[in-house]
Amino acid sequence: SMMTGENHEKFRKMAALQIEKIKRDGISVSFEPRSVTYEKTTDKVFVTGNSVVEATGSRGPQTFTRVFEVQVEIRNGSPSISFIDTYQGQPKTRDVLEKLDREEEARRLNAEKIEGKNRAEARNLRNSQQETE
Repeated sequence: SMMTGENHEKFRKMAALQIEKIKRDGISVSFEPRSVTYEKTTDKVFVTGNSVVEATGSRGPQTFTRVFEVQVEIRNGSPSISFIDTYQGQPKTRDVLEKLDREEEARRLNAEKIEGKNRAEARNLRNSQQETE
């Protein structure tokens, strides 16, 4: 098998659920790879392309960008998939993830700053009300 035991079972279950849904809903799915990117720092391969989904009776196909993110390692002289994920959008490279982390941290700090100002304003308001009583 090309996958490690744990990943093989996870992938098998995920694929079985997707296949059942495709059959039940009368869906046609295709994927056309457009680019393959290797990220040396994480040893990941990102296959980006167009995914087309069409359901029976729908108004037409839906097309969106899909990414397959894969990590392969050599075990006992053979390649083995140690990680696989798929998602819509653009590849979640280390640079992209680090940028998202920085943006999230900035949002958190900004929220804390606003919360601190609100507490200070509430404290000042209470103090001024107590002084007028």
